[in-house]
Amino acid sequence: MPYLTGLEVAKTLLEEGIETDFVLLTLFKEESLLRNALNIGIKGYLLKESSEKEIIDCIRSVASGRSYVNSEMTHFLIENNKEKNQIMDVLSHQEVNILKLIAKQKTSTEIASMLFISPKIFSNHRNNISKKLKLTGKQNALLKWAIENRDLLQSNGK
Repeated sequence: MPYLTGLEVAKTLLEEGIETDFVLLTLFKEESLLRNALNIGIKGYLLKESSEKEIIDCIRSVASGRSYVNSEMTHFLIENNKEKNQIMDVLSHQEVNILKLIAKQKTSTEIASMLFISPKIFSNHRNNISKKLKLTGKQNALLKWAIENRDLLQSNGK
């Protein structure tokens, strides 16, 4: 495609509210491309070397409402899941609750009030969580992490 990648086209269409499920067919076996595709809402991820049967299986799977990732790429998902579970193990119950509230886009003042703690204590919690998650000084990094990992936070039993 001369001007946009398939991923960029799908992202634009999804942002415009197109109610279509997308399957990405690519040459690239890159974890970052897979993550980007899944993060924007791509439902199927296939490699161009996929067999005809796998392409059909993917289309059927996506058409029935399930996601599909080429089997050669699933190790990235498994490793990513292991890493996230290890991260969650280092967070306290209170820190997980704070992250859940951050994911709901509550303000610092609202969260401090809801948890009956001072804004200073809340700020300390935010800093500790950021350190544990190894988030750099990027603006809104903790908010972005919490939103991107909302499912992980909800499934966590802490």
